[in-house]
Amino acid sequence: MTGADGSPPGKPRSPRRKPGAASKPARSGLGEAFLAALHADFLAHGAGAIERVRLDNPTAYIKLCDALLPKDVASPLDERGLSDEELDRRIGEILRQCQGAGLEIGVAEAAR
Repeated sequence: MTGADGSPPGKPRSPRRKPGAASKPARSGLGEAFLAALHADFLAHGAGAIERVRLDNPTAYIKLCDALLPKDVASPLDERGLSDEELDRRIGEILRQCQGAGLEIGVAEAAR
């Protein structure tokens, strides 16, 4: 006789996990090890490395910023109900702020 899930009666079925998948503590340890290595690299090479990425590869720089920011950050812009002219004005403001911060974003890059 077997249980509803096909396991022998009285014996709980173990949760399924992908073969070779790391356990949650192992993933957590890997994340901690990665962050420690990243921190050590930053201490060794400093903000200059970040500046080089920003200047040499702005797309990678923005992707890095996006990856490090919390995902639940509310956007101060609500584009719903805005006219094309208002959206163009806001995009222009953002581009001017980026340029003021030393980021040079071309029209082709901004459209991506």
